[in-house]
Amino acid sequence: NEIPVVCICTDAFLSLAEGQKKALGVPDLPITILPHPVIGKDVAYLQELASQAGETIAKALLADTSTSPIRSIE
Repeated sequence: NEIPVVCICTDAFLSLAEGQKKALGVPDLPITILPHPVIGKDVAYLQELASQAGETIAKALLADTSTSPIRSIE
């Protein structure tokens, strides 16, 4: 059985995430990209970001695994 997985990272670390998914042999791993930085942001901003990311992550987890679009939160 396969377990759906989504990588979550900020845009500053996207190239690192792309490299790691290739190095680890999971080139189809979907990535949800958050704006960088998230540290030091106020609670309201983080709650909104989490709400948006949650929808995107849910779609990625439920998506057809034959393709793996990179999903971005902006």
